[in-house]
Amino acid sequence: AKAVSWIETGSNDPLKFIIREHTENPIPGFGTEMSDRPLCDRPEIDLHTTACAVEYLFCKRERIPMYHEIEQVLGGLKRHYTRLMLPVENDHGVVDRIYYMTRKVHPAKRLTFHLVGEQ
Repeated sequence: AKAVSWIETGSNDPLKFIIREHTENPIPGFGTEMSDRPLCDRPEIDLHTTACAVEYLFCKRERIPMYHEIEQVLGGLKRHYTRLMLPVENDHGVVDRIYYMTRKVHPAKRLTFHLVGEQ
C-alpha cells in the first residue's frame, strides 16, 4: 500500500488545504477517495480533522518536519501508526505543500463492545 501523500497548503485556512494522492485507509471515506479534495470535505468535521488542520498549519508556518506516533479510534477501527510531515517551499520561498509518510505500527482492527453483564 502507498504510504506517501501530500497536501497543497496554498490557502491561509488549513481546512481548505487540498489533499493530494491520499493513501489507502481501511476506514470508509478516509482513504484514496479523499484525494483532490479539501480537508474540510471529510465525511464529518470532527476532532481528528481539526487536529490534522492544526498540525498542517503548524508545520507550514514553522517550516519544520514533524513526527507523530498516533493511536486513535476512528469509525470503530483502532489504528496505531507513525507519520512524518515535511514542509516543501516553492521557488518564492512559500511552503505550498507538505509531504507526509505513514507507517503502520499495528494493523487496524475493528473494536467490539459488550454491555456490562453481557457474555
